[in-house]
Amino acid sequence: MKNIHILPTEKLTNLYIFESKLEFSKSPQLVNCRNIYITNDEKFIRDEYVTDGIEVIKATPKLVDAQGLVNRRSWKKIILTTDQDLIKDGVQAIDDKFLEWFVKNPSCESVEITEDSFFGYRPILKLKQATLVEAAMNWDYLSFEAGVKWQSQTMFTSEDMIAFAEFVATYRDKNVNVHGQMLHAKSKYDGSERTIDLLEEFKKK
Repeated sequence: MKNIHILPTEKLTNLYIFESKLEFSKSPQLVNCRNIYITNDEKFIRDEYVTDGIEVIKATPKLVDAQGLVNRRSWKKIILTTDQDLIKDGVQAIDDKFLEWFVKNPSCESVEITEDSFFGYRPILKLKQATLVEAAMNWDYLSFEAGVKWQSQTMFTSEDMIAFAEFVATYRDKNVNVHGQMLHAKSKYDGSERTIDLLEEFKKK
């Protein structure tokens, strides 16, 4: 179920729309600005922030009593955001690493969330349409781990993924495709020629 919501804002943000695409900038932008709100299904309480994907409000007593369904609108608790007003009021901020990944992967509509006492909420990417190859091309640890999980339907631990990265780095013919042809510099380890079969070789170990 979709739990990433992108809403327009008139305030400065690091996210903006340019030529119909969501972009991320290290410096705040002035026009076509957007905020991201990530929700979950936790029971929300009065004065917590919620969204129905259209607007963002603080939960009222009536909303809390109805637990999300008022006037046929489904409200979800916001747990992560780029909205500075909400962040100042205690909602956890989305870090830049996730934002940089997200603008490169617009097909992602939901993230799985974990929570611990030290880090708070942490998004684990759950790719809806991206393939393992697309994730590997970005060479981002979290997206690659998620891509492997999506592709294989197998749970991999962090230790597994570190071991796989080391396996790839030391593999003798990692820059040669399945036909024995040398990959050109731009495509080294970013095409289907190697990603899938290297993973299969790793799984046989």
